[in-house]
Amino acid sequence: MRATAGRGWLYTRRWSVVASTILVSLGVLSYSASANFTASSTVTTDVDSGAMALTVGAPGSADNRLTVAHVYGPGDTASRRIKLTIDNDGSTMSAVTLTAGGDNGPPSFVTDATDGLKVWIAKCTDPGGWAESGTTPNYTYTCTGAGDQYDVLGTSGSPVAVVQTAAALSNLTLTDAADNYLMVRMSLPSSAPSSMQGQTSNITFTFNGVQRAGAAR
Repeated sequence: MRATAGRGWLYTRRWSVVASTILVSLGVLSYSASANFTASSTVTTDVDSGAMALTVGAPGSADNRLTVAHVYGPGDTASRRIKLTIDNDGSTMSAVTLTAGGDNGPPSFVTDATDGLKVWIAKCTDPGGWAESGTTPNYTYTCTGAGDQYDVLGTSGSPVAVVQTAAALSNLTLTDAADNYLMVRMSLPSSAPSSMQGQTSNITFTFNGVQRAGAAR
């Protein structure tokens, strides 16, 4: 009886020990359990590099009379209309400058800042630009309609030397697709000396778009 009871007691104790071990193991498993939660959001931004360009009318057309030649004597003037169109994607262009000069030397007829060829450039804001009269090569222009006239380079009373290096142009509209109707008037002073007679040159006008400075925007 005692032996049997003793064996039963031992059996019961073993079971208790085993049960404790299982409980401890379950406790470890429960403690190390974890869950991971994640979240994300994607945003796409469109970026482009701005572009800029300048275009003029077709040579010889009413939007580009600068290609029409003229023979000057002392005191003569010649006026030419030209349409300058702005391509300013991204507002990249901040200004326009003019570089002008002649070939064939160039001769004193072009380079003499006092007695040589002078130039005045004006702008008409009328949607139709400068009204043209006369026939080739003797054109005249009037800024009429609802337009206003502005000096772009020099003035009618004080034209500047035709040779220019990156001369800043005023009163141009630089928004994208803007049309600037310009009149270019060239004149030879009455003081031009006889040594200039017979000289010839092709005057090249180059309009240069100036890139704006970079900034935080």
